[in-house]
Amino acid sequence: MKHTEFTFKAFDGLQLFGQDWQPEGQPRAVVCLVHDHISARMFIGIYQSGQWALEHASEFYLPLLLMHGGADGLTSSKASCEFADKIKENCTLKIWDGFYHEIHNEPGKEKVLKFMIDWLDKQVKT
Repeated sequence: MKHTEFTFKAFDGLQLFGQDWQPEGQPRAVVCLVHDHISARMFIGIYQSGQWALEHASEFYLPLLLMHGGADGLTSSKASCEFADKIKENCTLKIWDGFYHEIHNEPGKEKVLKFMIDWLDKQVKT
């Protein structure tokens, strides 16, 4: 039987992936590996895993820092908010307005890293 590959449009253009996502000095080939389609199998796996995570969020008991780019076109910041609401305790949610999918590779990433380090320091002291 012939394998048929289905694709779904994941986002509109490479800019939604990140504003500064190509590491300095990396060859152009790195850029070519990014595209705007995923297979049906990958979509279903991601979707089912996301549904499971939302259904079981209240069971998560460890301290969690959940950060999401507010302009992320790949994944849903609303789903991150829903997940955080279901955890309630021990969850710090930070939505980075104007940031895309890779918040640690955006212009202004220093603020993201500082926020993360400050959160980790607070956890160690607790």
